[in-house]
Amino acid sequence: MAERRNITIVGTECSVHFSASRWLASRGRPEDDEGSGSRVGAPCSGADSDVSRAATESRGRPTRANLHLHVLGTRDQVLLAQDRIRMHAVRNPLRLPTNQIRLFGTSAGQPREPKSAALSPRWFTDLRHRIKKCLSLQIGAQDAARLRARLDYLDKHWLELSAGREGFLTGARWRGLDRHPVAWGDMPPTPTGFHTRAPRPTTHTSQGHVNNVVYNRYAESGRLNWIASFAYAAEPEHRRRWDELMMPNGVGLILRSIKSDFKLPMTYPDKVTVLHKLAEKPDYSSDSIALEAVILSERHQRPTARCFEDVVVYDYRVAKKAPLLDFMVDELRATYELQEQSKEDVERKVAQLHQELEQIEGRVEPSPS
Repeated sequence: MAERRNITIVGTECSVHFSASRWLASRGRPEDDEGSGSRVGAPCSGADSDVSRAATESRGRPTRANLHLHVLGTRDQVLLAQDRIRMHAVRNPLRLPTNQIRLFGTSAGQPREPKSAALSPRWFTDLRHRIKKCLSLQIGAQDAARLRARLDYLDKHWLELSAGREGFLTGARWRGLDRHPVAWGDMPPTPTGFHTRAPRPTTHTSQGHVNNVVYNRYAESGRLNWIASFAYAAEPEHRRRWDELMMPNGVGLILRSIKSDFKLPMTYPDKVTVLHKLAEKPDYSSDSIALEAVILSERHQRPTARCFEDVVVYDYRVAKKAPLLDFMVDELRATYELQEQSKEDVERKVAQLHQELEQIEGRVEPSPS
């Protein structure tokens, strides 16, 4: 089945929308919006000339804007267009930042589900703030007791609610790293040199945050333990095949790419929990696994980073990609369904908390000034 994919390039001085058969130069006219319906055509034909024309038309404009190029087509077509656009970005005087070229894809004919990151990263913090604000106002004793109970519930179940609402399984089995201590050496040195000793927990330097590379190490360790959990839970006859996925002997897994989004600087002391989930439901022809990881800070009770991983199934004996074994696909598909069910359950709990809080907010009276 063909796939629909989009390329988004963040550049400067012009904003262009390409949908299937044409490039639309955005000049503030309503008919040039993204929503304007353009027909599906040859997605990659004339890409070079159209990009050049759009860039040429934008030269000399005093205002700065973003360049968004959205290409619709099959995976091979979009990859070809992406290569051409990268070359244009290098050669063109506008010097479009090629490191900001992003590729997204969905199955044709299916609506794209919103990313987990679409949730406000501060929703959990905001919910706690609303509860504390209500407690500071004039409310009845019964409502105050209920709010204190809900606040205690949030403190105890923050991981289940924060990560579970995004589809992550939060049970002990699924925690690739569980309250892993942040080491002082995970933070980079200050400009004046390396620290020779750790300061008191209340003291921090201007650059005293966990190095970005360490987040990827957290994700890698979490992914290894996440895969190992399938071996621990597997039937004896299948356990060895799961173990072999982590060894370069037969059919194993190779990380093809990883993209990290850093959300919050994390400092010593802290403890991190790393969770993984299947970003796509695999099928019996799959030769890769798409995973999403979230790294959560216990100190801040919120995600500090997200990693998007593309893992290839590779047969070392014949030196080429291989499909997953059927029983592995069965387990992964069951895990994906469990993710979706857990997400719905947590969403109902969060909706109930919001509903109860809104009812109490409607009854509170502002405290006299």
